Amino acid sequence: MALLQIPLDKITEAHLNQLIATGASESRYIDYKQTTYGAADKDHAEFHADITSFANTAGGDIIIGMTESKGVPIKIVPFTGDADAEKLRLESMARTGIEPPMVGVGVASVAVAGGHVFVVRAPRSFLKPHRVTYGGRNRFWMRSSAQKFEPNVQELRKLFEGGAEFADRARQFR
Repeated sequence: MALLQIPLDKITEAHLNQLIATGASESRYIDYKQTTYGAADKDHAEFHADITSFANTAGGDIIIGMTESKGVPIKIVPFTGDADAEKLRLESMARTGIEPPMVGVGVASVAVAGGHVFVVRAPRSFLKPHRVTYGGRNRFWMRSSAQKFEPNVQELRKLFEGGAEFADRARQFR
């Protein structure tokens, strides 16, 4: 089970609890983080790697505020700070350090008992591939069944060709 079929602004604590109840493991479409991303350069780069891996593959959600064991969610661990400020910080991070810039990344702050859980949605991109350029980095990322990875040359070639194919199909449609 993934949350992609639910609009970001409609996700509730019940949906998050359902992920736990059904044992919805990390997959190509969902990733769990116990705590939010820090302020250090390496934390920003990790955030960028996570969202670009989803955008370069099939799109997906990062659930911030949920512990997991071997990829299976086990408990909600809510963020207890200023949820509005954290949401704005995550949205701001998504707008920098990625080339080409990603369009459509959304962040939802879901009220839960004791605080908030954040859902960061990175839609599948039609302008791929996106690379992380934050802090002088130059890396591409993709997502496999339960983790992100750096693509090899053949996989990168497919990413570049996929973006060109979309542009060609759009021109033909018009």
